[in-house]
Amino acid sequence: MVLDYLGEILAATVGLLGLVVTATGVLCGNLLSRISHLVARVNKLEDEQKEMWRLREQDAITKRRMGDFIDELERHINDGKGPPPPARPESI
Repeated sequence: MVLDYLGEILAATVGLLGLVVTATGVLCGNLLSRISHLVARVNKLEDEQKEMWRLREQDAITKRRMGDFIDELERHINDGKGPPPPARPESI
């Protein structure tokens, strides 16, 4: 009785396995594509973050130089010196 349907059962099983293999391949392909996209996005964000830190450090240096120049101007005034004031550094 079961032997009568063995060919059909075998064909259905092979067909189902083919479907599972195909679906798994498509899913893996989609996942690999998404992972590749995410890795590229993370790399871009890391590059942007490095650039932001570089600019932040430059800004901090400029602010420190401005503070030093303000100190120099205050010292000039407190020492009773008149015009002209000390020259502004080119770096600020």
